[in-house]
Amino acid sequence: MTSLPDALTDEQRDQLLRATAQLAAAVQGYFTALLPAVQHAASQFRQVVAALQAAGYLDGHGKPHHLGDGANAEDCPACAGTNPPYPFICPGPPSEEPYTDCVCPPTNAGLTLCTRCPGP
Repeated sequence: MTSLPDALTDEQRDQLLRATAQLAAAVQGYFTALLPAVQHAASQFRQVVAALQAAGYLDGHGKPHHLGDGANAEDCPACAGTNPPYPFICPGPPSEEPYTDCVCPPTNAGLTLCTRCPGP
């Protein structure tokens, strides 16, 4: 049978309490210092999601829309990673109106327009 450990002395207990208080203060300081960075990242994430929703890439629940209209599935955010069968056409519903407005990000950021956009 295993013997039980000896009980802590008063000095060991006080030392443990001090060490625990120091650790708690250090963790609180870490989280206090980290909070502004986390809040800033959350703010940027909200802005990106709002921009993607305004551009029509995400619905109100944050899910991507299918491009539809016979667009290439490789360019469709909702088809990404689904490995659709050949001829790789987005199975999304066709739009009711012809597509005329480009909702792609500006090309001056080094991005290319999708195949659905009429171009600049």
